[in-house]
Amino acid sequence: MILDKRLTYFFLLLGTALLFLAACEPAGEQPPIDETPTIAPGLPPAAALEAQAWLAEQLDVDVTQVEMVDAEQIEWPDSCLGLGQANESCAAVITPGWSLLFEVEGQQYEVRTDETGTVIRSPDITGAPEMPEEPEMTDEPAADNPLANTQWQLESFGPAGAETPVVEGSTVTLEFDATGQAGGSGGCNSYGTEYQVQNGTLVFGEIVSTLMACADENIGEQEQQYHQALETAGEFEVSGDRLTIYYNDGQGVLNFVSADAA
Repeated sequence: MILDKRLTYFFLLLGTALLFLAACEPAGEQPPIDETPTIAPGLPPAAALEAQAWLAEQLDVDVTQVEMVDAEQIEWPDSCLGLGQANESCAAVITPGWSLLFEVEGQQYEVRTDETGTVIRSPDITGAPEMPEEPEMTDEPAADNPLANTQWQLESFGPAGAETPVVEGSTVTLEFDATGQAGGSGGCNSYGTEYQVQNGTLVFGEIVSTLMACADENIGEQEQQYHQALETAGEFEVSGDRLTIYYNDGQGVLNFVSADAA
């Protein structure tokens, strides 16, 4: 009986010792720490990474030294993200995008972008801002520009001779000022662009548009086709309260009526 008790105590002590030794063993090899820069939840990687790379280039530092500390979705007041330069034409259209705050060597920098990171600007960086390339535009005196200070409403468009009326319930407009700026409503979103008139030919620059989802899919599809038509515009005619713009090398026609007569 005494022997049984001694064996019991022995095994209890042995088990305790084994547990103690296991707890003291060094931990296994830990997985390497991922040092890849992280993006704030919900932030489009393209916009953040483009801005991060752009700032690193502007400051001539390695991109790993550029740390993002804050991000906020913003609707900028124009295509220049609220940072238009002297003598620069900025489309007066709401531009959804981001205000990003980065830190480099203890110094913080604000970087502004559109939604995709195509347009990048910063109030804290001197020098020419980065903008997408656009066709070169030159302003013409209003006297030589029959479209200056006019407003139009689209009635129909499509293949020449087989134009289709605009979707019922939608209003598509086009306005020209005297300084080479144009814009209006695509039926769902507002848009803006530059334009040039020369020898009866109309050329539009890149179209900048808001990105609201259209409740009617037909209106959304019509809007896309309308923007594509403007971007391939060519010859045009003004006759009374009518404006005709030919596009896609003359294969398509946009038929407008003066806003006053609509």
